[in-house]
Amino acid sequence: MLGPEGFIFEKYIGCLFRENNYIVKTNRWINGKCIDYEIDVLIEKNNNILIGECKYRNKQGERIDVGVCLKSYATFFDIKNGNYFKEEIKPIIITNAKFTTKAIKYANCQGVELLGWNHPENNGLEYLIENKNLYPITILPSFKQSFINAFFSNEIITIKDILLIDIEKFSKKVNIPISQLEKIKKEAQALCH
Repeated sequence: MLGPEGFIFEKYIGCLFRENNYIVKTNRWINGKCIDYEIDVLIEKNNNILIGECKYRNKQGERIDVGVCLKSYATFFDIKNGNYFKEEIKPIIITNAKFTTKAIKYANCQGVELLGWNHPENNGLEYLIENKNLYPITILPSFKQSFINAFFSNEIITIKDILLIDIEKFSKKVNIPISQLEKIKKEAQALCH
């Protein structure tokens, strides 16, 4: 339920990296040498900056192919040759899917970091999620598609965020019945423990 557009997925990825002590900015326009680009996420830690391209896939079995890596590297190369950043920058592609063999080979050759399902092995996206219980709120059985805007516009993206809300105040603010919010919060508590 984090799609079909990638914007919600980008916000979710921002949360994952913030929880791991990165400085994150989403949806920024950056000038390259030739043109400007909308960057999904900028991820910074220790003066190293990752220029992130997020690719959300709705269908099970879809893979990220070499074309995505080529585009991401071309964007990175133009930005690197511009004068926007003084710090060291590196490209990263982040997805909820898997990568094709050619995508991995090209990325390794060009120095493009990849973060996806089970990639890198034993340290992929699922590891980041499970390691800190950063499951998206959409994983909860009682969570309805119609709730997405109410939750995400209030920066409630992970199940940990749900545990922090005052149900009565939130119910009044977003017009979702308290009983439904209590059910969602109870499911979040069970998953976190």
